[in-house]
Amino acid sequence: MYIENPHFENFVRLIKTEKIHLDPLLNLDVVAERLEISANYLSQIINKNTGRTFCDIIGKLRVEEIKKMLDNTQYDKYTLLSIGLEAGFNSKSVFYRTFKKHTRMTPTEYKEKFVS
Repeated sequence: MYIENPHFENFVRLIKTEKIHLDPLLNLDVVAERLEISANYLSQIINKNTGRTFCDIIGKLRVEEIKKMLDNTQYDKYTLLSIGLEAGFNSKSVFYRTFKKHTRMTPTEYKEKFVS
């Protein structure tokens, strides 16, 4: 259920226009500071509007970026880890765990199944 909220709309705008989710140093406090609201309030409005946590949303967005990169020949010579790092993950373990959470497969399994 979407509840009109200018702060939530600004959060979505930062994702769409600035692709803030690709920043490996991104966290709730950083975004809240950019929006000039408290981290607690930002967390609440994200949860009310999406039913998800900040980390879950950012992880899903990063996984979607990885899928796009895997379909792009420009990234053919990149390792899976390099692609994960390009998408904003800052560790292999978090990258693999998050990817599997959102796709139910490892990055390798996904690449073998969907990337030609």
